[in-house]
Amino acid sequence: MGILAMGSGAAALSGATLTNAVSPAASFRVNVEGGLEVAKGAASFPASAGEDVIDAGASFDNDDVTFITSSSSDSTVFDDLIDDSAFTAVADGDTDDDLHIGVAFPFSAIPDSNGSAVSFEFPFLITVTNNDLTPQDISITYGNSISSGAAPTTDADNGFATAAGSDVSNAFVSATGNTSSPTQLSFDEAAEMFQFTTDGDLQNAISPAGSSTPGNANQAEVGSLTIGGDGAEDAVTLNVEISPTTGQKIHDFVSEESLTVGSFSIIDQIFVGVSDATPV
Repeated sequence: MGILAMGSGAAALSGATLTNAVSPAASFRVNVEGGLEVAKGAASFPASAGEDVIDAGASFDNDDVTFITSSSSDSTVFDDLIDDSAFTAVADGDTDDDLHIGVAFPFSAIPDSNGSAVSFEFPFLITVTNNDLTPQDISITYGNSISSGAAPTTDADNGFATAAGSDVSNAFVSATGNTSSPTQLSFDEAAEMFQFTTDGDLQNAISPAGSSTPGNANQAEVGSLTIGGDGAEDAVTLNVEISPTTGQKIHDFVSEESLTVGSFSIIDQIFVGVSDATPV
C-alpha cells in the first residue's frame, strides 16, 4: 500500500513543481488470519471486469472514485493506475494474499506547507468475510504484532516500505522518520496518512491512529469492527489524510530524488485479524 507513481507521460518538471496530472497510488498486499477472508469491496467494484463511478462522501475533497475490476490477476492489475489523473481504485477477483488491489489520486491534490489538509475517501474498498462460527471483532494494522504501541522494524513483519525502490535511491519511510535528505515519513506519520474506517468517519477507525509527530509508538489499532459468524461479511472504507506537513515531505522527497518519472512506496502490506480493541 502506498506507491507514489510518476507516470511516463508526465512532463519533465524540476524541483517540487509537479502540477501535472501524475497519480500517487497505493497498492495493498493483504495478510489475513485464519477464518477471515478479504476481497475487493462488493459494494463499489463491478462484479466482473469493468468500471463504475461511485460518489465519495460530501465532506471529502474528492467528488467520486472510479472503481475498476481488472481482467488480469497479477501485478499488471496496477497498470490501470499509471498516468491516471482521476481518483481510481483497481482490484482483481482474488482473495487474501492473492488479492491485487490499489488506489490512485492526482499528485496535484497533495498540499505543500502553504496548503490546507486534504481528506480523500475510497468507499467500501474491501469486503471482509468471517467464516468462523462465532462473531469476531476485526482490525487492520501495519505489523504482524504490535508491542508497546510499536510496529516491528524487520521488513517482512511490518507493512511499511523501508527499502528503496527501483526508481529512487532512498526509502521514503523509516521507523522514526527524517527531516533532511533523505526526507522520510516515520511509521506513525505513514499510518496517520492511511486510515481504514467502517464508514469514512475517522471516529470509526479500525486501524492505527498514527501521529503527526515522527516516531513508532502509535501503531495499535484504535477500534474494531464486529462481523457476525458463519459467512457474514462487512465493508471497510479507506480514508487518505494528508496534512500540509506530510504533503511537504512528499514534495521534498520528490525534489531530492529528482523524480519526474517513476514511483516510490509508502506502505506495501496490511494485516487483517481478530482484535481486542473496542468495537466502534
